[in-house]
Amino acid sequence: MHKKCYNPLSNQRRTKSAGREERQQYRKRVDPAFVDAEGRTCLHLEVLQDCDAQAIEHIIKSGCDVNVVDNQGRSALHLAVEKGNVAMVTALISQGADIEAFTTDGYRFVACLELHSPLMVAGRHGKPEAIAALIEAGAHVSRSNDKQQTALHFSVGGGCPRCVQQLLTARAKINYKDTESNTALILAAKLANPDISAMLLNERANPNIKDALGKTALHWAAETGADEVVRVLMAGGADAEIQDNAGHTPFVKALTNNRPCSLQQLVDAGCDRTGLDGLNGTALCLATLKGYDDCVHILLRAGEDPDVVCFVGLTAVIAAASEGRVSIMRELLRCGADPNKSGRPGFRPLTVALRMIFPENEADKHRVVAMLLRANADVNARVTVAGYFTTCTGGRNCPLSFGICSGYISLVRMLLIAGSHVTPGETQSWMAKNEVERFFDTNDILEPIQEWTTQPVSLKHACRLAVRRMLGSGVETKIRRLPIAEMTKDYLNFEEFDYIRPEKARIPVDASPAAIVAAMPVTSCAMRVLEGTFMYDAVYT
Repeated sequence: MHKKCYNPLSNQRRTKSAGREERQQYRKRVDPAFVDAEGRTCLHLEVLQDCDAQAIEHIIKSGCDVNVVDNQGRSALHLAVEKGNVAMVTALISQGADIEAFTTDGYRFVACLELHSPLMVAGRHGKPEAIAALIEAGAHVSRSNDKQQTALHFSVGGGCPRCVQQLLTARAKINYKDTESNTALILAAKLANPDISAMLLNERANPNIKDALGKTALHWAAETGADEVVRVLMAGGADAEIQDNAGHTPFVKALTNNRPCSLQQLVDAGCDRTGLDGLNGTALCLATLKGYDDCVHILLRAGEDPDVVCFVGLTAVIAAASEGRVSIMRELLRCGADPNKSGRPGFRPLTVALRMIFPENEADKHRVVAMLLRANADVNARVTVAGYFTTCTGGRNCPLSFGICSGYISLVRMLLIAGSHVTPGETQSWMAKNEVERFFDTNDILEPIQEWTTQPVSLKHACRLAVRRMLGSGVETKIRRLPIAEMTKDYLNFEEFDYIRPEKARIPVDASPAAIVAAMPVTSCAMRVLEGTFMYDAVYT
């Protein structure tokens, strides 16, 4: 073929006044050998310009091959179907166009990564009328391409319910798998299309077929948060307990991708909420670590036990404490979680909250510590695990020592207010002292240590601590129910914590050990704050 300049009739401004003689003169000039730089013949160009059936007939009779393809492997029929022009489709079929022809690579290999028949093109571009014309002409509705994709796969991908219905009415294979084992229903779930999903299920599509990853349509719907598709699939008999190749159920997919609405539907259906060993945690611990507030709320309302220790030794409260999850910690404590439940490594929530504090999370960590202290977390509990920290010589093992090592005077103040022991005769106090001695010379810290032993504690404050110990778990709620003044209730619930802001010891870079200790007047400073905040009538020593 040789290349010439071609000006198709359809490129000219057509008006109703264009006479028959002008058309006939044009058609005499048609060159069947014309090919442009894209490999398109005059027939391709006429189709792109929505020509009429007479023009197609004339061009073909002039010697143009109806099935010739351009550089992208498309015949004129492919282009006509893509445009959805049923008149052109019918005209081309009547002139011998191959309705089963696949696109080919042509001159450029990358131009066509998937092979398409005209029926597939119609489905992909959402042209139901073109599909009807092709089916009427005898197109095979379940013919597949090199990737085992059928026209139904492309119609689902195009998102056109009418195209899907046309193919289903023509008895297309509904559970046919492509090379990745995707069925039409799995594709509909991936694309979050509830209408097409319902249509396929009504035609008895199997909702429990797995793809190459072992995922069903329900896995994909739960993972992508397609809540309506989840509802449709569950109503259509989808199995919520099927595991994929990684051992994950749809419940796990909804949880790990923070899809609360999908998670709620699966929980309401009574699906198994275990099987997260591969993720090293319970559902509640995992949601807490990731900060999925809505998922935590759903799980707690469904009866998840917040005190269960997961595979890696975390409870939900410890997970919230480690990450500084303020809202989740509030929800857990409100639901009765134990603020003193020890995890597998032996760390309690309070000691975990006092670790790994950075400028970006210091405010949240302070609020979490305050919540735990208000919930009666034991400020004098030692970290004890068989073989570890069973004696006082093991190093850090009480909240006060962790608070000191954090460098935040504000946290130490809160611990002291909550009743942390500072008397040298107390084992826990010795541990806090020992923690400082590990980093600084004993002579340099002798004076601050002696200062710890001489601080008075008011009788009012001592009574507050005694009342809180007597009330035990759920202390905040119990205090609110007491028939006492609101001011007293606030006092019992450590109201002063609301006014303690994160404050680190101001230590020069080149400071000596003595200067560092002097910059951390943890006990005397805290007691002065306490004495200055409330009026004490008596002193208890």
